Amino acid sequence: MRKVMLLAVVLSIVLQSRPVIDAAQSQPPRSTESVKEEVVVATRILFDSGFLDTAGHVSVRLDANRFLMPWRRAPELIVADDLMEYDLDGRVADARGRALVLERFIHAEIYRARPDVTAVVHGHTPSLLLFSSSNIPLRPLFSGAGFIGQQVPAFKNGDAGGGVNNAELGRGLAQALGKSNAVLMRGHGVVVVAPSAVTLIQRAINLDTNAQLVAQLLAMGDKEPMYIKPNPDAGGGGGGGDNAREWEAYRRRAAVLMKR
Repeated sequence: MRKVMLLAVVLSIVLQSRPVIDAAQSQPPRSTESVKEEVVVATRILFDSGFLDTAGHVSVRLDANRFLMPWRRAPELIVADDLMEYDLDGRVADARGRALVLERFIHAEIYRARPDVTAVVHGHTPSLLLFSSSNIPLRPLFSGAGFIGQQVPAFKNGDAGGGVNNAELGRGLAQALGKSNAVLMRGHGVVVVAPSAVTLIQRAINLDTNAQLVAQLLAMGDKEPMYIKPNPDAGGGGGGGDNAREWEAYRRRAAVLMKR
């Protein structure tokens, strides 16, 4: 009996001493080439959809301390060779004489603060600029925008709608984002985050659509739009669900765009 009890105690100690493996760490590492494809596809699709203008940018996390993002080039032209490895201080080991994205600190500081985030996009989308410069809260109106939460928070960089071009401002924006999935930048634009590139595309497009719909309802004179209950996992299976169908469609569309 004593031997059985001793064995149970030893087994308990062994189990308690086993390291806890984080879910993200248990995932097989992705190749640099596959991550490059994700950045290119997301950039091309979001430019084609109108979410990005010539100054917007997309990044995808490569590992805990690095992410891939293009050099300072127009999104419409981005190809895999334009991508560089940035660290969480916004540095690039070998830029090959190419200009870095000025607002790289948006991405670096969000990745530093949010280990759950795998993809980030910053744009100056007109529908979202409208709400970034308004006291009207941007809340979810349809199911695909449930990831917004109660409303999209906002970050203000001075009184001139300035960009985020240093680490201190990047930390301020990441703090304003908090645990949310999007943050408005007063008089400047918007940032959307997601656990994958395909979810990032869906969330960004749905956020744009949501803003347009809310603005149209308000213009129609509806003072109390019927908003939906927030759903953090909405807008593209935010919990990492199966988005194979959507990703296949995005890849095909991006391939067509690159042949133009």
